[in-house]
Amino acid sequence: MSSPLPTTPSPSQSSAKTTEFRVTRVKLGNGYEQRSIDGLNATRDLWTLVYENISLSNLQTMTTFFDGLGGATYFTWTAFGDASSSNWITNGNYTIQVTSGTTYTLSVPITQVFDL
Repeated sequence: MSSPLPTTPSPSQSSAKTTEFRVTRVKLGNGYEQRSIDGLNATRDLWTLVYENISLSNLQTMTTFFDGLGGATYFTWTAFGDASSSNWITNGNYTIQVTSGTTYTLSVPITQVFDL
């Protein structure tokens, strides 16, 4: 069962999106190549969610959420600019940076998945 990404704190606007296209390529020789889209969901998004200047309490909320997923269970999140939520997984890690004695920055790479 999926759960939604906590809404507090919100990801920073410095979060970054990458779009990945899966393409099958066959090299035919003499420089010729045939390409085709690989599968039904051949385009997926990858984000690095950044939570800047968050408190220890919010940091613990987020790390507890991501630790509970273990990199295998998906969660739902509506990406910036999207109208509806999609399914996402973490790649199993995140980075914590101390920005001051009482605030932190959390970076979490996530990948869109098309689970049933």
